[in-house]
Amino acid sequence: MNKKILASVLVIMLVSHVGFAAPILDIKQGETNLGIQYSNPDMSGTFSGRIHAKGFYIETGLTDKWILGLQHGVANDTVIDTNQDSLQLENKSTTLYVQYQIDKNFRLLTGKSFVKQTISYSGVPVGSGSENNFMYGVAAKTKLGHKLDGYAAWSKEKDTSEWGLGMSYDLTKDMKFFASYSKSKTDGLEMKGFSFGLNHKF
Repeated sequence: MNKKILASVLVIMLVSHVGFAAPILDIKQGETNLGIQYSNPDMSGTFSGRIHAKGFYIETGLTDKWILGLQHGVANDTVIDTNQDSLQLENKSTTLYVQYQIDKNFRLLTGKSFVKQTISYSGVPVGSGSENNFMYGVAAKTKLGHKLDGYAAWSKEKDTSEWGLGMSYDLTKDMKFFASYSKSKTDGLEMKGFSFGLNHKF
């Protein structure tokens, strides 16, 4: 059981990355982005299954160079280990972050995540807990066409790394649709899949 609990923590920390990262969008001083997103990636390795994650984010331009943001995500699903035992996950993750825009195409990311989790095996609770981790990364964006932008990002948090590719499309002057593909890896586990959402600028 101790090995399963340890593996459960690894699963939870990986899930904390999925579908919660805000897209890389334009924002100027005094503007605010508010967005919602949904992700449905596959997990493989020590555990396998499909995760359903949903989240929101809000970020504001402190200056034309500095962006302050908060993102929050929730995942609640069941995955299967190599012995076909089921693991029930309840995960809540909140990240406070800042972005520094080097120029119109490149930016640096840093922040801190706060994760709370509850873990059960085959319906039997085995524990709960929380963890706070520092994260950092880099991102880039470019114009792909009329109303269409593309972006790429890489981040690292403790033993987990994640990269993603995405695009955003202008539905209106202030509303964007965005979609991305991301991949997260940690010891013995991998998560990859698509996410999508809507962003409104105020």
